[in-house]
Amino acid sequence: MRDRVLGTRPAFGMGWLTMTCRMLLLATLSSTFVTAVAGYPEYHDTRLNDFANVVRPADAEQIRTALTELHDNTGIEAVVVTVDSIRDYGTSDATIESFATNLFNRWGIGNRERNDGAMLLVAVEDRKARIEVGSRYGLTLDPATRGIIDHVILPLFKQDDYSGGILHGTRALSTELQGWKPPAEAGRSAAETAHGGTATAREAPGNVRSRPRNADASESVGWSFLTAAAIAIALVATVIGAALGFHPFRRGYSEGNYDGDDGYWWGGSGGSGGGGSGGFGGGRSSGGGSSGGW
Repeated sequence: MRDRVLGTRPAFGMGWLTMTCRMLLLATLSSTFVTAVAGYPEYHDTRLNDFANVVRPADAEQIRTALTELHDNTGIEAVVVTVDSIRDYGTSDATIESFATNLFNRWGIGNRERNDGAMLLVAVEDRKARIEVGSRYGLTLDPATRGIIDHVILPLFKQDDYSGGILHGTRALSTELQGWKPPAEAGRSAAETAHGGTATAREAPGNVRSRPRNADASESVGWSFLTAAAIAIALVATVIGAALGFHPFRRGYSEGNYDGDDGYWWGGSGGSGGGGSGGFGGGRSSGGGSSGGW
C-alpha cells in the first residue's frame, strides 16, 4: 500500500469519497443558507413581476405599456406583482397588508422625494389582492383604490380571469394616479403656495398615515433572525469543514486537475434587485391603499 504523505493527493477511492462528502456538505449548507435568507422576492422588472405566472403574454405587454406611459407622463413609478402565497417567502408578515408595505419599502417604489409610487399585489393562493400607495397620498386614494379592487379586479378574479383582472385593474389605477391632485393643506405657508401650491414629500401630519408598527417590527425581527441564522450556519460550516480538511478560502487544490483559478468559493455574492430594467427611485409607503379577497 502506498504511504500517504502530507501535501500529496490521496488514493483515488479515498479522494473520490472525500470530494463527494465535501460537495454534499456544500450543497446542504448552501440550501440551508438560501432558505434562511429567502425573505422578500427581488424584482426583475420595474413594471411587472409575475412570480405566480398568471398573466397572459399579450396582457403583460399591455400592462407594461400602461405603466410606462404613466411614468413618462407623470414620473410616477407603479408596478404589478403576483405571488403564489405570501407564506412562501418565510417573512413574519401575517397579512397581505403588512407584506405589501414591507415589500414596497424594500424595493423603494416611487420617487425618493415625492414618495408617489404604487403597487398592485396579488397573492393567488391566498386569494387576496392589494393596492399599496406611497406615503405622499396619505389616505386620499383609499376610496379610489377600494373601488378598483371591489369593482374592477375582484369580479374578474371570481371568474378565474386573473390576467384580465390585473390588466383592467392596472389601467384603472394608472388613470386614477394620472388624475390625482394633492388636497389643499390647512396652514400652508405663503412660501409653499408661491412654489406652485402642490404637495411635497413633507405632507401635513394630519394627511399622512403613520407607518404601521408591525411593518417595522416585521423587518426588525426578520433581519435579526436572518443574521443569527447566517452566523450559526457559518460557525457550523467552519467546524465541519475543518473536520473534513476543507479550507474555504483556498482557491484550489495544490495537486490534481482542478485549476486554482476556478477553485471553490465559500458562499458568494447575493442577487441584487432590479435586473436589467433599471431600479426604483427609493420611495416609501406608510401603509395607504386598499385590499380585498375573493
